[in-house]
Amino acid sequence: MMAMSSFLRVLVMIVCLAASTTAIYGYNDLQALLKLKSTALSRRPPGYYSGFEIWDPNRYPIEGPSTAHCYFSGVTCNSDSRVVALDIRGRYLDGPIPGDIGLLAHLVNLTISSAGVTGPLPVEMANLTSLKLLDLSNNELNGSFPAEIARGMTQLQVLDISGNKFTGMSRVAGIAAMKNLRHLNLQRNLLSGGISPAIGNLTKLESLLLDGNQLSGEIPNELCNLKSISILRIRYNSISGSIPSCISKCHSLTVLDLSGNQLSGQIPELVSESGNGTNGAISERLCKFSKLKFLCLQGNQLSGQIPAQLFCLSSLLKVDLSDNKLSGALPATSFWNLAGLVELDLSRNSLFGPIPESIGGLPNLEVLQLPGNNLSELPKNLGRTLKLVNVSSNHLMGSIPRDLCKGVLQTLILDNNYLTGPLPQELGHCKSLTTIQVSNNLISGHLPPMWTGALMFLELSNNRITGRIPRDLCNGELLQTLILANNYLTGPIPQELGRCKSLTIIQVSYNLLNGTIPAGIFQLPSANLIKLDNNLFSGQLPSFMWTGEFSRLVLSNNRITGRIPPTIGNLTKLDSLFLDGNEFSHKIPDEFCNLRFISMVNISSNKITGNIPSCLAKFYYLTVLDLSRNQLCGHIPCSLVNGTRALRTLDLSHNKLSGRVPKRSPFFHSSFSGNPKLLASSKADCSSKGYSTIVIIGGIGLGLLIWSTLVILVMKMRKQRAVDESIKPWTLTNFQKLPEDLKQEHILDCLLEENIIGKGGAGVVYLGSIPGGVKVAIKQPIKRNSQRDGSFAAEVRTLGQIRHKHIVKLLGCVSNSDRSTTLLLYEYMPNGSLAEALHGPNGGSLSWEMRYKIAVEAAMGLSYLHHDCSPPIIHRDIKPHNILLDSVLEAHIADFGLSKLWHHSRPLPPESSYHMSVVAGTFGYLAPEYAYTLKVDEKIDVYSYGVVMLELISGRKAVGGFDEGMNIVMWVRELASKFVGKTNADVAELVVLEILDPRLAEQPRLASTTHMLKIAMMCVDTRSSARPTMREVLHLLTNHQTWNMIISPDHET
Repeated sequence: MMAMSSFLRVLVMIVCLAASTTAIYGYNDLQALLKLKSTALSRRPPGYYSGFEIWDPNRYPIEGPSTAHCYFSGVTCNSDSRVVALDIRGRYLDGPIPGDIGLLAHLVNLTISSAGVTGPLPVEMANLTSLKLLDLSNNELNGSFPAEIARGMTQLQVLDISGNKFTGMSRVAGIAAMKNLRHLNLQRNLLSGGISPAIGNLTKLESLLLDGNQLSGEIPNELCNLKSISILRIRYNSISGSIPSCISKCHSLTVLDLSGNQLSGQIPELVSESGNGTNGAISERLCKFSKLKFLCLQGNQLSGQIPAQLFCLSSLLKVDLSDNKLSGALPATSFWNLAGLVELDLSRNSLFGPIPESIGGLPNLEVLQLPGNNLSELPKNLGRTLKLVNVSSNHLMGSIPRDLCKGVLQTLILDNNYLTGPLPQELGHCKSLTTIQVSNNLISGHLPPMWTGALMFLELSNNRITGRIPRDLCNGELLQTLILANNYLTGPIPQELGRCKSLTIIQVSYNLLNGTIPAGIFQLPSANLIKLDNNLFSGQLPSFMWTGEFSRLVLSNNRITGRIPPTIGNLTKLDSLFLDGNEFSHKIPDEFCNLRFISMVNISSNKITGNIPSCLAKFYYLTVLDLSRNQLCGHIPCSLVNGTRALRTLDLSHNKLSGRVPKRSPFFHSSFSGNPKLLASSKADCSSKGYSTIVIIGGIGLGLLIWSTLVILVMKMRKQRAVDESIKPWTLTNFQKLPEDLKQEHILDCLLEENIIGKGGAGVVYLGSIPGGVKVAIKQPIKRNSQRDGSFAAEVRTLGQIRHKHIVKLLGCVSNSDRSTTLLLYEYMPNGSLAEALHGPNGGSLSWEMRYKIAVEAAMGLSYLHHDCSPPIIHRDIKPHNILLDSVLEAHIADFGLSKLWHHSRPLPPESSYHMSVVAGTFGYLAPEYAYTLKVDEKIDVYSYGVVMLELISGRKAVGGFDEGMNIVMWVRELASKFVGKTNADVAELVVLEILDPRLAEQPRLASTTHMLKIAMMCVDTRSSARPTMREVLHLLTNHQTWNMIISPDHET
């Protein structure tokens, strides 16, 4: 009995000791977390909510203080109250990781992503020996990855340190000691040097991500030892040499992405049997061996033919071999094996021959990209499941297949080929087709008479099309761009086009169109560019109210009569006006003075009478003025010649002007010739009350001869100087891969007024086509002050190194010898800007899923500029106009970094607040603190981005349509104030229900729209310090729960 009693006492003591030990350890974990909280709170700005405030053990007294920490948000404990998981992503730490984190010795999962942590890793983290997942992504960590930590974390399986500032591949080589690693993410750091061969020792590795670093050298053969590797991505580095042939030993590979490097040589055989190469025919068993689904080798220097073995990889979903030097013909039958292929991109290589029928027969192919090759024929069976077909800039001959559209085709791009025959009528019946580009071919015949309502973009310029423009082109009122220039079209413009409210661009130049221009053309609410020049239009322009958002109006070389309508003054955003070569009469209307932001005016070769309006001298942006060959009379305004700062071209010749040419005119005599009553300039200043009489008494003929000779010499010298200026040599600098035969002359030849597609405070943008038929956007900034040239060139070179999927690529630049003029070459975005897509009449067709996707993609690009560029790039002018959409509606940030460059160089007009982008931003998008601090940092971009998100939610513009003095941010805040007293969730939901764009065809999930509204309101916080970073915004938009929220109920299964 005594023995039993002693045993019970011992047992009780053991239980009590275990309980007390658990309490002690639990208490230690609590103290470690409270120290972490204290550190975080000590660093936070005043009034900022960091997320650590609610870590209060007194809120959880039920089981005692030793377990209170297990209820903290982001904390997970085991049965012994030990912390095994800590997730503080997005919390505000803003400084080094506290060493106290090493006290949590039982941690298995640790996530401190997007928390603003900086500096090197604390060596105390080596104590976390049980850790299996470590996520430190999207911070500001730098230095090396300490070997002590790597040796301590022997159980680690997932390591994500992407989006930081770790430098030197050798400084993270210690990671190779983590033998249990399965997933290693080092992308978007500053790693340089060669890829460490030691990584090949991580034989359990399943994914290796090295994208977006500065790695160089060759891919080490040791990576072939990674037999379990499934995902290998080394995109956008400077890796050279060839792709190791032993890569075929990695039997588990599903993703191989080596895009954007400098790899050369041939594509190796990507299949093997038991790791050995094969000769001769490839067995059916071997063709089914590979698991590879995504093969992306885009943007390298790979050469030779596409290996036959590639076509055995039956599991492939996407193949992207674009922008290489591949040659040879496409195999006739091999594509049949790629039954699962969804996307094939072989753009900009040197492939030739017909496109095989086997490509047309692929049952799942949706995207076919083959532009910039030498392919000769389209297969008759091309179509079926295809949504996008781009075979532009090849040598295609024959006709367009009639069955190309099987009901799903959305985009068809066949321009710059030798296609003949008519445009198939079946294309007009294709209900899914939104974009047709077949310009620069030999298409003939009439346009199909029947068009469905989905068409948004139709470009058929430079063909041999005859007949009339169909009346039903805008059946669905979605048509935005109509380009039919350089054909043989006849008849009038259909009245129906004048009622197509979605139209933004009408370009029908160089045809045989006649009749009166429909009055509705001049009232299209979204019209931006109207080009009707070089036709046979007659009659008068309508005199009623002109409206619209016109930036360019070109009516040159027609037979239009009557007066210039006074209501043209309503087009206050007009940038270019060309009315030359018509039969206009009467004087220039006084309302013309309202066009104060116009830059180019040509009214030459008409019958205009009256005086030159003196207000032209006040047009600050006017660069070209041609009033020649009219019947203008009176004096030349002195301020026009000497006071217009931007004016570069002036032609007043062949009129009936009188008086004298103003003194010190910078323009040649030819600008004033053909005016019999106009005298040479006098010494009198324009501001004097009269002209002084200059009497030169020669005395002898020799003196007069000497004087005449000097005048002639001066004129010759001036002319020679002008000639020298115009022939200064130009230099082409490539930042991306461009055609080898591209010359600067190809770029300069595109600088024609008919190629202008945009103009603003920063300069002019031309649409150009370079060898290979590739379209580019050519931006000509306003001329800079010479003292800024060196910094401008250096900063342009920096911008040329930017590489990101969601940033418009700066392809190169062309500069003259003294760098007084620089042309910037960008990739062309065929779907225009988000402003056009969202605020045009078809904005309702932009689904919520698409809007959310655009918001995420824009955030990715902006986050890259802020956090992954060194030094960081501040955009300064984020707005829908600077978010461009490519052919598949993916978003790209445009004009990044250039607002600063142009701010250096271009003064604002006196007493003007227009074109605020030349300072820092646009009215309605400017952060409030900028007005009184003029401070420019990343947070002004965050504010502007928040405004864009509010536009995506509501469909309303940032300014306009509200009460006087109000903008979209103030409007949303005012609505929110009506629901004071509700919970935060209720307020957000009620506001969303009030502001949600009514044009949305499908009702999105309320959780999704509310989530975006909350993020937007964080971004437009009046306190700069309270706004999140773009990394934090991106994380909030893309976490797993958010993606689940954006799918509308109708899409649920």
